[in-house]
Amino acid sequence: MSPVVFRSFSKPSNNTLDEIEVFRVAEDIPGFNTADLVSSYGLLSKNEDSVLDGNASVSLPLRHMSKASVICCDQSPEKYTRIVEIDLDLAAIESRVIETVEQDLAPGTERGLHNAAHHETEGAVTYLQQVHEGGFFVYIGKPDALKEYFFGPGTLVAFADDEGPGHGSKVGPDGIKRTMRVLKGLLEV
Repeated sequence: MSPVVFRSFSKPSNNTLDEIEVFRVAEDIPGFNTADLVSSYGLLSKNEDSVLDGNASVSLPLRHMSKASVICCDQSPEKYTRIVEIDLDLAAIESRVIETVEQDLAPGTERGLHNAAHHETEGAVTYLQQVHEGGFFVYIGKPDALKEYFFGPGTLVAFADDEGPGHGSKVGPDGIKRTMRVLKGLLEV
């Protein structure tokens, strides 16, 4: 996941919900002083399993459940794309990972309508993308009335639309750095 930088301690409303949640987790550990951590390091990096300070000397447990946006087919005969929000158990999907690819794409890189292509040996797969920096647009719905959605740092987006006209995508103006995991099977929504 993306770095969690606490921008303001005097004005907590300037921090995102993830940042505030990380701070609450740290406060719940007996004898752990979050103020010392912040004044010493100032930056926490978050991954799927823990929160680490900038020197990787403190590890705080996080829940394994994360919100993910799943691009999948609707129930219509045409199988148009839609977005469904789910809670994703990150630990449970590790056994489904076929391949992991780090991607760094230039601004404006785009693909027209396409589906979540089947894997050559595994068949139907889900493409789970974890955005670290920048972001990308996804275009879903009926091909003549596509709706645009943007996914930025810290988001998880899963593509499981293996039928119908598919979705379109375009990298945002700041480019994108993301991790793509190819998972066996389609995520259930």
